[in-house]
Amino acid sequence: MTPSRPRHGTQSGVLSIEQSLRAAVPEAIFASPRVVRRIILADLDLPIPRARMPHGESIVLAPLRLLELADDVWALPTHTPDQLLLIARPDAEAHQDDTDGLLRSYWRLLAHGCIDIKARTLLATSEDVARILADLPQLGRLQLAEARAVLTKEARLRDPDNPREVLAEFIAMALELAEFVPREFHAWFPAIDHPETLIRRLQQLVGLDAILARTRPALLAADAPIPPENRPRRATALPPRHRSPLTRRRRAFLRHWTGLAARRGNDVRAALLHWKLGSLADGN
Repeated sequence: MTPSRPRHGTQSGVLSIEQSLRAAVPEAIFASPRVVRRIILADLDLPIPRARMPHGESIVLAPLRLLELADDVWALPTHTPDQLLLIARPDAEAHQDDTDGLLRSYWRLLAHGCIDIKARTLLATSEDVARILADLPQLGRLQLAEARAVLTKEARLRDPDNPREVLAEFIAMALELAEFVPREFHAWFPAIDHPETLIRRLQQLVGLDAILARTRPALLAADAPIPPENRPRRATALPPRHRSPLTRRRRAFLRHWTGLAARRGNDVRAALLHWKLGSLADGN
């Protein structure tokens, strides 16, 4: 029997959503953002009064480590998964009139965390990192350096100098954007001109279809409409190289995303887009 849909933003509604998700993904634990931030700071041994912290929406911990950091918060059962995914629950009040929006927020957070776990498992050693990078020709040195800069700026990395963490978080973030907010992909990673092939390869690498099916809230209607701002645009191919690479449409596209990145306060991304616009213009 399909569980009944929760009332907008109520405590019982949130509990219903989380119980349903934990039945499908037992390693997931949801908590208030304040508690999750406190545990992340404690795990990194950082001072409490900190404006931003790396990957503040979730953290993967061994059960014993979680108890060590927060034994005053949880009493875990005897049998638990080897890794627990602690997630800051979305703001239900922000979705008072949009149950599907709240469910999508849970889905997006949970999917990202599960992709992250799978990516880190695949990238267990430096040899694994080198092997997977060799199989991703679209992710060259320039693209990887840009990804590291952007992810660091957005406080997505605990250790920006660790290639394993950079690649794992890039995989999780790239697949999250491609699935849930595809229009934002180029604003995050402008150096990747045609990401479709790369995304397909990453989807196969982590088994994305199975992860999305496992983490999708059972309460989310099968025909729930995708918000217009999240619908992907039709891909536009670049002109052949012997022609001018900067068309009027391409110039407008780059200017739009440069402005969006700047308004969001991401100077690194805005600068990269601005550089790309200028370098293409120089080729005219």
